[in-house]
Formats: sequence, structure tokens, C-alpha cells
Amino acid sequence: MVGDLLRRERERQGKTIKDVELETSIRGTYIEAIEQGKYEVLPGDVYAKGFIRNYSKFLNMDGDSLIEQYNNERGFNKPETVDEMLEKNASVIKTTAAPQEPVQEIKQSKLFSSGDDYKERMDKSNLSRNIMIFLGVIVLFLAGVYIAFSDDGSDSTAAKPAAQSSQSVKKDAAKAVDVKKDEKKNYDGVKVTVQFTDRCWTQIDVDDKTVFEDTAEPGQKLEYDGKSKVVVVAGNAGAVSLVWNGKDLGPMGNVGQVVERVMTKDSNGESAAPAVVSPEEVAPAAESEEYDEYVPDAAELQEEQPAAAEPAEPADAPVQSAPVEEKQ
Repeated sequence: MVGDLLRRERERQGKTIKDVELETSIRGTYIEAIEQGKYEVLPGDVYAKGFIRNYSKFLNMDGDSLIEQYNNERGFNKPETVDEMLEKNASVIKTTAAPQEPVQEIKQSKLFSSGDDYKERMDKSNLSRNIMIFLGVIVLFLAGVYIAFSDDGSDSTAAKPAAQSSQSVKKDAAKAVDVKKDEKKNYDGVKVTVQFTDRCWTQIDVDDKTVFEDTAEPGQKLEYDGKSKVVVVAGNAGAVSLVWNGKDLGPMGNVGQVVERVMTKDSNGESAAPAVVSPEEVAPAAESEEYDEYVPDAAELQEEQPAAAEPAEPADAPVQSAPVEEKQ
């Protein structure tokens, strides 16, 4: 059994479950469940494979062979029946015929879409906007000073130029605000800035390509530019703040909450629901530990999980994994 192999190797190396938990960010209860073969405690087979792969990596074991043995134990390598193949093909045809719900093909890539030329253009645009706002504030301030010192009891004729100046200042300020709004609308695609205040496992996809999948550190800042969409999945949403097309969206969610945010040119994805785990389940563990819990992405082991298998439901804390459709 996979759990016996991991447990014996851990004991051979003189490491405790707490050591594994601190190094891999996998909760101790999940580590014990893997070693005891109680897979129903884990939040689905995708997560189980991610835990096993990271556990084996920590112990310098062959993760691929352990995943293969796990599939055999769970019966995932059995041949597909004719009915299952027909059902799978019918599902693919139905999905392809629905343009409003296109199949999302997630590929591993380390190419970043944002370049130095794009950053330079954005820096110049932000500089121009900030200068215009600053000038508007200066004009308002000077107008206020002028009105305050010119109000010395003179007649209405003397007060009239001040009133006209005030109206002119208001018009200039309104124009500056309009320019600021227009600049926000002039994005050709999706510009997303991701900032971290604590350690957090994160996956970022730009136009269906994974450009970042790792545990980010506090103070780290990432910027990406997509043509159609940018998807951010955070295992500790309270530690991740987003800026979408110049608009500060604030934290993605609560501490310990797993959240997926899909942002396009016209939508910041604010209505997106937590991807897998509720804050009530994760928050206590996050507040009692000094590290973020490891939460693998559903795409990490997509090619290793056969489509015919259905993920097991946990016994005492049911959760639902985000569906991932495979392109046949």
C-alpha cells in the first residue's frame, strides 16, 4: 500500500508527521490518512495525488511509481467499457457544440506574457494619469487659497471673477476624472497585479496557459497581461490582493480560504465562489499555524486521473472539487 511505503520511509529517515507537515504544508490529519489508507478523509482523488506527490518528493521517493500504485489501489487503471467510451465521446461532442462554455485546455508553461515594452507603456500611462490628477489637486488648492484671501468684504463685482474661477476649477477637475475613467476603459486585454502578504500556494493561468504555480512568499508581487482572461487560484485567499485593469480589488477572500478568480476585460470575476474549501474548515488551521496549507490545483494531475473515475467524497468534511473537463 502507498501509505505503508511512505510511512516506512519516513520512519527510516527519523522524521515525524509534524516534520512532514511543516515542510510540505500538508495538514497532519491528511498525512495520517494517506499512511493509513483512509483516502475517504481526503478532499478528492486529485488532492490525494497532489499530497502523495509532494510527500514522496520530501522523502526523495519516486512519485510517479507511487501515483501509479495509488491508481491501481483505487481501481483507476481498469479498462473502459464500450458504454463508458460512448458516454465520454457524447459528453465531448456536447461540450464542443456549446460555444458559451468552451473547453478550457490547461497546459504547463513557464512563458510570461508581459514584457518590458508593455511595462514601459503602462508606466508612462500611469505617470500621465498621476500628473493630471496632481495638477487638478493643485488647481483646486490654489483656487481655494484665492477665494479665502480675496473674500475681504468687496462687492459682488469683485466676487464674480472668483466664482468664475471656482467653476473653471470644477470643470478642470471633472475633466481629469473623466480622463481617469477613460484610461481605465482603454485596456486592450486583462492587466492583473497579484500581491502577497503571507505565504500562499498560487496558480495563475493567462489565456489558458499556466504561467505561475508555486508557493509565493510575503511581499512578492506578480504582474500579468492577458488578451482574453487571467485566472488566479489561491490556497490562502486572505494573503492575496488583486489589482484588475488599474482597479484595486483588495483581498481575494478570507485567511485559509481557497478561491478561484476568473478575470476578463469586462469582468473582474468578483462574483466567483471559493474553489474548494470553505473558510469555516480551513480558517482554524490557518490561524493556529505559521504557514499556509498546501492546496494543489485540479489541473496539476489532470492527465493522470482517468475521466471515468469519480472523486471520492470525504466522510466528515464533504467538499466539492472544481470540475475540470478533459478535451478528447
